[in-house]
Amino acid sequence: MSTHSGLAPGENATVVRYRYGWGMLAGALGLCAFAGIFVFYLLTPDQAAREFNPFVPWVMIILVGPLALLFLVGSLFVLSRTHRVHVDERGMWFSSWNETDLVAWTELRAVRGEPQPKPKDDPKANSLPAALELYPGDANFAQRHGKLVKATDAGPCTVDLPGRATARRLAQAISAHRPDLLR
Repeated sequence: MSTHSGLAPGENATVVRYRYGWGMLAGALGLCAFAGIFVFYLLTPDQAAREFNPFVPWVMIILVGPLALLFLVGSLFVLSRTHRVHVDERGMWFSSWNETDLVAWTELRAVRGEPQPKPKDDPKANSLPAALELYPGDANFAQRHGKLVKATDAGPCTVDLPGRATARRLAQAISAHRPDLLR
């Protein structure tokens, strides 16, 4: 992302905040619970309930415990990173930590904010992930915003978002400033 020094979103900008990593946190907590089962097993004083060698729980704790803690710390780090999109009269300002990338309205022909639904005629089809689809006005758009967008050969560039609710909130913010660009 390019840093725009001296430029900032307008005071009337609508801000949409989102975070990634909730699924990673859930997985890390699941691994911690799995390791906790073996700790609980070792701490229960009832010897009659132990049907197998106590060596097995220790091996599982040693294998799963550090991995669970590593995922837990990693997920907390990922969750601490807040992403923001400021939408104003000049464009969309994508901000993450100290990096900002301005996608000006003049660079776009159209924007699709609502996620596409799952095709009804194909029951095995997966619904598309939540993303903001940007229809660029020129061929160099994907190069200018290479860290932000995923370019496809035929069609729009996409900005992945963590969920459909975030895509809807961003579409509402765009409609407040440039409803003519929304598809």
